[in-house]
Amino acid sequence: MSAMGAARSERSSAPIATGKRYVTPRSAIRVAVVGLIAALAFAGCTTAGASPAGASTTGNATSNPALTGTLTDASTAPQGELQPPAAPTGLHEWVDETSSDVPAYFVWTPPSGPIGGYYFYIKGAWAGDITPPPAICGPTWEKLPGSATKHTIQTVSSQPETYICAYNDAGTSPTVRFTQDTPWVPAKPEQPAAPFNVTAEFDATGGGKSPAEVLQWSAPLEPVSGFYLNLWYVGGDIPSPDACNSSWTKLPASARQYRIPAVEQSPSVFICAFNDAGMSPMVKFPLPDRG
Repeated sequence: MSAMGAARSERSSAPIATGKRYVTPRSAIRVAVVGLIAALAFAGCTTAGASPAGASTTGNATSNPALTGTLTDASTAPQGELQPPAAPTGLHEWVDETSSDVPAYFVWTPPSGPIGGYYFYIKGAWAGDITPPPAICGPTWEKLPGSATKHTIQTVSSQPETYICAYNDAGTSPTVRFTQDTPWVPAKPEQPAAPFNVTAEFDATGGGKSPAEVLQWSAPLEPVSGFYLNLWYVGGDIPSPDACNSSWTKLPASARQYRIPAVEQSPSVFICAFNDAGMSPMVKFPLPDRG
């Protein structure tokens, strides 16, 4: 290359002065454009997966520093560990003082989530006259199944101070106390359980050749509309356990006693409760002891 050619080449690689402005040669412009496109492409690759803070994301983990932990697909996300249940709510407790054997009734609403069962405690019944603190609940108390939402104590001497908690494999709920004197009224009628505490005794105080027979019972926990009573004497067909029906003697819901006058031969006596949801199972009174 001649000296003139070399000098021309050196001048072409530097900006050309035109007063106070500089004009860049075309070759340099092309290099700058290519470099800018590459930079934009690189920036797009590194920011395409980012999400704004607080935005909902799915799929693989995001590089957003505002999100903590690692996000995974829902199908592969590990399930949460089992937690102890919350305490039962909607606690009701009341007694039936119209019965000769005074029963106590309890109703509650179960907490959500898995429940293995309940621990039920009556103050003074097992551990002396102690009020358990909320954190105390355990297997030394009476155990009720996880399906239970009701409980009946057939006879009490006074209205008890009673507590309950729920439990599962992860632990126990806080202990809560039943609210006394709060009878339960269901949103719609529920088929009643059978009457219980059924007894039959002779009463000779009325005089006469044969004594009277006095029948007594306790009503089930569910509200009832009344009772059906059947007296079966020898010579008729004994009713089957599901035979209770409206053809029997109808007694009011307040009834807890029935008197059969001048009994020469004790009949077999059956009773059931009923309401708008249906009839209870039938139960048979024991034969009275003539002494």
